[in-house]
This record gives sequence, structure tokens and C-alpha cells, in this order.
Amino acid sequence: MWKKFRSNEDAVDNMFTACPPFPEQPWIYITDPIGNNGYANNLQDMIEASQFHYGGMSDDLFATSDVSSMDTLLHNLDKSKTARHISKKAFLIVDKLNRLDCENSDKIEAAHKIREHAAKSGRTFASVNLYVQEGTKEREMKKWGPNHLELCVTDLIPKQVAELVYKWLFTAIPPTEHIYFLTQAKLQVTDHKNYPEYQYCQLGDIKKQPKDAKIQFGVVITSKPVLVPGTQRLHWTVADKSGTGNFYFQYRGPTSQYTWDWVQSLQAGDIKSLPRMPSVQIRESRTVCVAKLPLRTASFAVSSVGLAIKGVGSGLVKAGDVLSMGKSSEFVPHGDVGKNGKKVDWAKKFEKEGKDRSEKVEKAKKTVTEKIAAKLATARKRKNWAADSEYDSDENTLCGGEKQVMATEKEFC
Repeated sequence: MWKKFRSNEDAVDNMFTACPPFPEQPWIYITDPIGNNGYANNLQDMIEASQFHYGGMSDDLFATSDVSSMDTLLHNLDKSKTARHISKKAFLIVDKLNRLDCENSDKIEAAHKIREHAAKSGRTFASVNLYVQEGTKEREMKKWGPNHLELCVTDLIPKQVAELVYKWLFTAIPPTEHIYFLTQAKLQVTDHKNYPEYQYCQLGDIKKQPKDAKIQFGVVITSKPVLVPGTQRLHWTVADKSGTGNFYFQYRGPTSQYTWDWVQSLQAGDIKSLPRMPSVQIRESRTVCVAKLPLRTASFAVSSVGLAIKGVGSGLVKAGDVLSMGKSSEFVPHGDVGKNGKKVDWAKKFEKEGKDRSEKVEKAKKTVTEKIAAKLATARKRKNWAADSEYDSDENTLCGGEKQVMATEKEFC
């Protein structure tokens, strides 16, 4: 990665191979006080959600059985949560009974049952109560549970209500699931000003791209960058409609400081364009490659035998890995290739810089200490000489008893 930096070496980053699982769709229960679900339909259009209805004909259809409207809803949610055509959409559960403001207890009971089922299904749940005049009383607010919004729709058109609820969802739902509220158009952000040669690519298509391809991703930041212990790398997670990914940025010295600071400012929920650093293939010199060939051949044989022998196989495979002496070629991020054409070990490089600096400081301290010691010794000699000179002067100027008294006093000073 990254950002707004003119150097190709430090402007982009790479992804780790292991990626977090794709988040499950959130469930949102909304009470719509007007007919035809005018508010809910506008919200559905904004987030491209799948809509489910609670209440209505189920009670009449199963009037002779013990199957309720809620049973039907939960059944439909169970069938749909893994269905391929809608599993990548948020579930908008709309209360079609158009309950009055005074029927809050019925709304809360329905929300409680759906929230309970969402927990059993491993889904995030949020609820929205739209009312005309009187919302939920303060003493009953806790009954809705967490992630709840009370919104008065008086004097608001359906589009305004949908926009307010849409904005709130980004604060109630975890950043890992924001992907369900964003259209592909909002995610397809690119930075062609600073990276004109980098083409847009979805995370799910990364394997189709060559390792030296110049590509950039439009993603939601799903976790704040953190420093990987024992390294000089920042690591964070991202997602788009096609999948998820782990990103890192390697600190490479002062030239990458701007990018390093920019990455640390990323917040979960941000939508950013992240260019990937192209990789460069590094090959061993022909002499080294020929010298290592017998060992690589032997290691392959040892590894193959190890895989076939149960019990001691793991040890033989490990021995084979040790004997192989590395690969004859590998792809390395462009910024990690030194001037000599070899891969830079940044940890060792910075460690050596620290040792050189310590040696320099210790040497300077030693020099300064020696100078101070020499000055102190010189000063001490001068002081002793001055004292001796003063004593001799006193003896030469005093006479008789005065000379003796002064000598005696000197002895006790």
C-alpha cells in the first residue's frame, strides 16, 4: 500500500495469503407505521437488502394449527440465510401490521423473538422503531435490547427517513458487516491521480492476476491497523463484495514514513482505495543455482520418502526442507528488493543500524569521558600546586610564634 506517495516503492502494499471468513448478513427489524411499507422500501433500495415480512396472512392461513406468524417468519429466515441468491444481502424484516404508537409492547415482543433467533443463527441484529407521535417510554427502552433506534417520522418523507436509518446502521452494525450496506458503485473507488497505471480489481479476483500486475482495490477497512509483534509491519483487514483480505505495510525507512503514518490513521469503516505493490521475481545466480542443485535433488527425495513413511515422516520432511537451501527463485515485493537485486531483510537492516549507532554513541561517550578525566586530573594537579605554593609563601613571610601558630592551624584544615 499506499497513499498519496509518489514513490512506487513505498506507495503500495501486499496481502497475506490467509484471509478472514466472509461475514454473515445482519438482520434488521423495522416497524413501518404507514401502508405499503413506504419507509422500509426506500431503505431496501439503498442497501440492496432482501425484505421479509412479519404479520399478515400467516395467522389466517394456519388458523386451525399452532403455527404462528412468527414461526413462519423464523422458518423463512432459516431457509434464506444460506441461499446463494440472497445470502450476500442484508435481511430487512418489516413488521407489516402497521402497529400504532401505543402498541409498543407488541413491537418489543416481536423484536425480542427475532433477536433471540438471530443470536442462535450467528447473526448481528438491530431494530428500528418508526413512530408518528409517541415512541418508546424511557423506562422501557432497555427492553428493545442493544443496537436500537427510535425515530419520529412526522414531517419527514420516506426518502429522508431511509437516509437517517441508513446512516445510523453504520454506527450500530460492526465494520466487518458494512459491506452489506454498500453498493458496488460505492466500493469501486480508485486513485488514478496518484496511481494512473493501476487497474481496479476485486479481492476475489486476486488469484487471477499476475504477481507483477499493478492493481488497486476498493475496500471497506474492517479493523484498525496494528503493529505485528517483533516486526516493522502494520496489519489490518479489509472486505469488498467478493471477499475479505489481510493487508500489511512494511516500514522501509524514512522514505516510507508518510505512508506509515497514513496507514496508522485508517479507521474501521473507512472506504479506501488500496494499491498493491507489484512483485519482482528474484533468481539465484547460475553458479549458486548449480552448486545447490544436488542438495535440492536430495531434499526432494528425502521429502518424498518422508511423506510415505508414517511416524517418522514429519522429521524427514523437515530434514528435506533444511537440505533444500531455499528456492532458486521467488517473487518479492518491489520495495523489498535492494540495489544489489537481493531481498532486503528489514529486521536485520534496522538491527544493524541500531548496533552501529550504539557503537558510535559508546565510542563518543568514551572519548568524552577520557577528556573529562584528563581535565579533572589537570585541574587537580594545578590545585595541589597552588596549595603548596601558598604554604611555602606563608612560611617565608611569617616570623617566630606567628609562623608556628599558622603551621598548626594548617594541619587541621
